Amino acid sequence: MTSFFDFGAISRDAVDSSSIDQLADRFCEEKSRKNHDTGTRYRQELGFFFDTLRRFGGDPEEPSRQQVDRYLQYLVMDHQSDHPGPCVRECGELPYAPASVERRRHVISAFYEYVSAVPSRPNYNPAKGLHVAQEEKTDVDALLEEEAHTLWNTTREQRWRDGAAVGLGCGMGMRREEIALARAEGLGRNELGPTLRFWRVKGRYWQTENVPEPTYDMLLKTLDGRTHGPIITAARSKLTRNPETGLLEPAHISLRGLDYMFEQIREYSGVRADDLYCHLLRKTSITFACTLKNVSKERIKKFYGHVSDKDHRRYNAFANKVYVREIVNPMQGRAFWRLAA
Repeated sequence: MTSFFDFGAISRDAVDSSSIDQLADRFCEEKSRKNHDTGTRYRQELGFFFDTLRRFGGDPEEPSRQQVDRYLQYLVMDHQSDHPGPCVRECGELPYAPASVERRRHVISAFYEYVSAVPSRPNYNPAKGLHVAQEEKTDVDALLEEEAHTLWNTTREQRWRDGAAVGLGCGMGMRREEIALARAEGLGRNELGPTLRFWRVKGRYWQTENVPEPTYDMLLKTLDGRTHGPIITAARSKLTRNPETGLLEPAHISLRGLDYMFEQIREYSGVRADDLYCHLLRKTSITFACTLKNVSKERIKKFYGHVSDKDHRRYNAFANKVYVREIVNPMQGRAFWRLAA
């Protein structure tokens, strides 16, 4: 048996004979160790790239730079019903927005950078440095001021849990995954008032922010004295014991459950009867904040978890184009940004 420290038994010229699909599996498994969803998405997108290349006569084992560039061009084309070979599900979703195409270019580039370090593989990345033209978007899908007031008033009257979810979405500008994960233990207080510590799903970090009083009041009502467990619970969930705390608590609402909640809200509120979704509240919250004259760009970016200026510029441009006066977010109240700024 070879000793672990017998370095002489390891050939400097070892050859890895793995196929490109096996390398993709290994690469995405490494990604999954950090984030399962990322690993799954990378494998799906690489699989679509491989399938498309093979269907059109290319070889993903050693694609050329021109083939990758043509693939990226293909992603912005309308769906071609007469293309050769079997169609796959993602193919029917063409064309993709430039931002989605750039994300796919990044996945391909990261993978072939990984492949180039494998023994016997050429030190060559066919996607590195390729440019994807980006459209500068300025329009934002946001609620009108009166729609925001109607939504806030009707959900509070109908069901406190609905009002709390709307408050987290529009008052705090939280994403749907962040709403589903928010817990009562995250509530606290500082010199400015109530706070909430929650997990940022983009960027993957904990953030503590002040909670606007109207939203905080709704959170207290839905918690009804409970100090642990999820803030937004699954409907009619049974109590289970949390293995970390040993306490009985209701189950977190699932993302599907949150989507269903907004379907119900859409029906009884009459707001956006055909298109009310959770992330619309975040977009609305950011847009309204951008109409406020005395709130700094950096404060808005931090509060909403934007890591770059790109998204802020889009919201700010839209707010300045559409609104001629400051809009007070009813889930935040008039005094919130004066305190939190």
